[in-house]
Amino acid sequence: MGLITWIIIAVVVLAVIGLGITTFFSGVMKGVEKVEQNPVVKNTTNTASQIVSNATNEAINNSAGKANK
Repeated sequence: MGLITWIIIAVVVLAVIGLGITTFFSGVMKGVEKVEQNPVVKNTTNTASQIVSNATNEAINNSAGKANK
């Protein structure tokens, strides 16, 4: 792994040790909740969900069409 990865791992480990595991993960969850409420994230999630759904349906339809031929 790269140097930056090791630095990030060290910072996270030190944060967990310093704050305590419960406080650390509580803060992470609060951050996740704030990000989830962001309209840009919601729009991106909805768009990605639609794209994946359409691609999945097309793949199923194409494979079903080939099986029927």
